[in-house]
Amino acid sequence: MEEQLGKRGAEKEVELPARKKGKKGGSNARGKDTQDVVEAFQDDLVRVVPYRRPTAEDDVGAVVLLSKQDKAPQLQLSDDRLAVTGHKGFRSVRATHGAHEGTFYCEATLQHLGSAGHCRLGWSSKRAEINAPVGYDAFGVGYRDIEGSSVHKALRSSYGAAYGDGDVIGLLIHLPPGGRPMEARAAEVVRYKGLLYHTQDDEPDPKPLFGSFVGFFKNGQWQGKAAEDLLEGTYYPTVSLFTLPDQATGASVTMNFGPNFKFAPDFGAHKLPAAEPVSGLAAKAAAAEAATAAELMGQDPAAAAAAAAAAAAAAAA
Repeated sequence: MEEQLGKRGAEKEVELPARKKGKKGGSNARGKDTQDVVEAFQDDLVRVVPYRRPTAEDDVGAVVLLSKQDKAPQLQLSDDRLAVTGHKGFRSVRATHGAHEGTFYCEATLQHLGSAGHCRLGWSSKRAEINAPVGYDAFGVGYRDIEGSSVHKALRSSYGAAYGDGDVIGLLIHLPPGGRPMEARAAEVVRYKGLLYHTQDDEPDPKPLFGSFVGFFKNGQWQGKAAEDLLEGTYYPTVSLFTLPDQATGASVTMNFGPNFKFAPDFGAHKLPAAEPVSGLAAKAAAAEAATAAELMGQDPAAAAAAAAAAAAAAAA
């Protein structure tokens, strides 16, 4: 179901002007002035779809986990959705929650790679290819187990230390203010004819977010910045796993989204901005969604946001 309304105001209906009828026995073509008016109104319209609050089926709950939906089908998640195992080929899975602004940190522990297994860990937006390793394109940055190289836009660069079974890799991202989420879920919510809708504008091309960066820790040791000035967007912790077909057991990684970490970094010692645990993104998402819904229903958005954040924090505890 789609409708259109004017950008001039969420409460105001905008209709195209009626077409002028042609003279009897003549052409039905409209005059140039009328055509210009119609085209101007068309430029002022926006497509909308009915608003729907997230449900369990949307995979965005009160706790940050590995996503059941945003993953390659060849990957298997553990029952608690904090561990992933991969067989045959390079495939990826993202977390359920991401960020387009702020500084966030989480950890990944390599449980088992095996003789032919490999891993890349990093951050990617939903524009990144899920059936390829993170860093395959411009929408993600990866840290390889082999040689410890970084990968961005499919280009490998000398970066940090190699890693393997038992190592704990810290994933850090910094996204300064000013970047756009670049996701449909972040679309504006408006009221039209007494109902709520999401706007659907044409998806813009992302621009570089200057000052942003991704970096990694290995067992608490800072490896440096792997990539800077990322494209704006919402970035999610991402795990990519690979094994050859003849390896009997799959490669496996366990995620720790916080708030308690095995190697809690001293960000100040490395002149890095203080980071929040990725686990806190669930409460932020719940609060933002509740505030939007409350405001549109004429309720107190601040109170709704606080209640939703508290409920999410209790669920994560």
